[in-house]
Amino acid sequence: MGVPIKIPQPAGLTMEMLFQQNVFSVPVYQRNYSWKQNEVLDFWRDLEDLIEERRNNHFFGQVVTFNHDNIQDLIDGQQRMTTSTIFLAVIRDTAQKMLTDEADQLTQDSRDTLRDIMRDINQRLIRGENGEQATLKLQVSSESDRELQDYFYKRTHSQDVNYLDNSQKTEPMKNMDAAYLEFQRGIDKSLSQKKTLGERINLLDRTLRTFIEKFYVVMISAPTQRDAFIIFETLNSRGADLKPSDIIKNHIMFLLEDDLENTNLLWAKVSDQLNADSDRITSYIRSYWTATRRLVTEGALYRSLSQELNSKSEGKDFLDDLVELVHAYDVLENPWSPVANRDLFKNRMLHAEIDILDKMSVKLYYPIFLSMRKQRFDEQQIAQVLHQVISIFVRHRTILNNGTNTLESGFATTANKIYRGELTSVNDINTDLKRPVMLHSDADVLAAFSVLSKDGGQRGQKKWALTYLLSELAYADNEEDYYEDVFREDKYELVRIAELNDMTDDVDTDHESRIGNWTLIEKAYKFDERDADGKYQALHGSLFPGNDVLAEQVKQGWNNDAVDARQNKMSDNVVVIWQ
Repeated sequence: MGVPIKIPQPAGLTMEMLFQQNVFSVPVYQRNYSWKQNEVLDFWRDLEDLIEERRNNHFFGQVVTFNHDNIQDLIDGQQRMTTSTIFLAVIRDTAQKMLTDEADQLTQDSRDTLRDIMRDINQRLIRGENGEQATLKLQVSSESDRELQDYFYKRTHSQDVNYLDNSQKTEPMKNMDAAYLEFQRGIDKSLSQKKTLGERINLLDRTLRTFIEKFYVVMISAPTQRDAFIIFETLNSRGADLKPSDIIKNHIMFLLEDDLENTNLLWAKVSDQLNADSDRITSYIRSYWTATRRLVTEGALYRSLSQELNSKSEGKDFLDDLVELVHAYDVLENPWSPVANRDLFKNRMLHAEIDILDKMSVKLYYPIFLSMRKQRFDEQQIAQVLHQVISIFVRHRTILNNGTNTLESGFATTANKIYRGELTSVNDINTDLKRPVMLHSDADVLAAFSVLSKDGGQRGQKKWALTYLLSELAYADNEEDYYEDVFREDKYELVRIAELNDMTDDVDTDHESRIGNWTLIEKAYKFDERDADGKYQALHGSLFPGNDVLAEQVKQGWNNDAVDARQNKMSDNVVVIWQ
């Protein structure tokens, strides 16, 4: 990064030494506790291997800190430290429970062992003569942070955590609860395998000693916050378990270290809008980077970004853009929930197009949308461009069944031109999108459509892609808007026509999934439970365009030739609808 740092001497420390020698704090800009069951179980299995002497020690990872005022700010390693604190609390609470519940059966030596366990753990979790300072503390900058710190303290210091209903608990609180209960189950199961109370107490003591004496970390304590940020990025930028968004956040904090509190608040706006989901935040940043710079893979995202964002002003502009665009991006992924997403766009056509694209799992257009939004195109203009995007996608992917790499790179190129101000009108953008490599020839599209087959499905991308094709084709000569009934209300379901009149023997395997053998019919008819005449009446009474005519055709007989004839008739509108 071109910034010299003071290289601190790494220290290999057991967990006992780590807790005895340091007081840790989780800075406000760090992500919240996020370990799930898999990570907790891995922790427990590694410990079991040591207890059962299958291994001699376990490297628990790295800890990077910034040391100030005798406090170690955790720049990297807070997930491990938080989990370790919870684990120690479970052992202590188990010892306390045994001391209380088994009081009548305990020998003096057993009581002393349990008290030693509790004392040793409390000495590691609390500092100060009066126990007023926790060894691990979350820094707070808001009321929600304060609630989380209070909850963490109660969870790890034998205090009641049932003062909150589960619905009131945040995701980090739930993760803390889950880790605590998982460790509790593991310890209880392990102890239950011992026959006597003395054996169970000895095993609990051995579990504690094994963890604090045989789990070790490499700790790097940097003299400055800037040095700690750089070390963190160096250790985590290539193939670590962190998501790209987590490392990118650290890079932005490094660039804006003079105003960390405000920077953290801005990042929180992005994170909160995307439910603190690191994968979603990463995808958002990748779409933004594609729109404003270049298309890169997720694995190369941090490297590309860190090479180009090297100043405070660049970092600030980047973060401001993320905050500005994040709500609109969230609508792309969740058009109807929450209410604020449903109401963000006033143009009904735009919202419908976004919903249809979402249902068909089309995400490649996100950079184009973000560039237009950033360049202040209005909603009607964006809707006109999305109409062209849909046409290109249907031709390229849905009908020709080509791969998406060409579309992804092509959409990225157009998005860059929009962002740089090279394309300033809807006509400019749509003309750019119609490059030959993107918008395939009418002849190629018609040839592919003539034999096009789709599997359909009850839900998901396959269902909605076929539903969209059939709807556009059916309403081609109809002024009515099908969106509300077909997509918003989801009133119809896909059916193979041959199955409506039990003529599956007359339609061979090659034709049964052809577009010409599909239609949509109201779910309310429950046609699958009716006899042949009832199915005919349902098809004849359907409001979906063309089904009444189709009913008469089916009544006369339905075979391969009928499927081909219907598909050929559909093709008359294909290149007109998607042009």
